Amino acid sequence: MAKGCFVVRAEVPDESDRAPFDHWYATDHLPWAIKVFGAQRGWRCWSRSDPAVHYAFTSLPMSHRRRR
Repeated sequence: MAKGCFVVRAEVPDESDRAPFDHWYATDHLPWAIKVFGAQRGWRCWSRSDPAVHYAFTSLPMSHRRRR
């Protein structure tokens, strides 16, 4: 089956919000994405050039792409 890659860029400008964001992402959002979209693989990182920018990459089966 073909795969797609879903990329999300988020800005978390307040440094004190970043740890709660990481916790939410790991304990709420990621399990939800796996359940709802059938995410097969995911990885994420914080930007080195702008510490407020977070990137998330998720590998999804193409059957879950958005339909018009």
